[in-house]
Amino acid sequence: MAEDRIERKALWQQLGNIKKKEDWIRAAGKLGLQVTQPKGGSSHYALRFPGYEKSDMKGFISNVYDPLRKDISEAVFKKLLDNGYSEDDIWKALKML
Repeated sequence: MAEDRIERKALWQQLGNIKKKEDWIRAAGKLGLQVTQPKGGSSHYALRFPGYEKSDMKGFISNVYDPLRKDISEAVFKKLLDNGYSEDDIWKALKML
C-alpha cells in the first residue's frame, strides 16, 4: 500500500532500487544530518539530528544497513517526513529528482 503523504508515487515505487546504505548516508549528509556508527564497528549506521549526543534518543531518526530492503527505505523516508523534511528535498538528496 502506498503512503498517503507521498505525491510522487512513481518515485515511491522505485525506493526498492536503493540497495546500499551509502545512498541513505549520502542523502543524510545533503539533508544536514549526522551519521554515526557504534564503536564496535557495527554494520548499522544511525541518522541523527546534529547537536545531540549519541546517547540522546531525541536526536535519533533511523538506522540504515546493508542490504537495504524496500520496507527499510520506506521507513527511513517516512521518518524524515515525520521530522519536517519535504518530500522533494528527500528525493533530491537521494538523487532521484
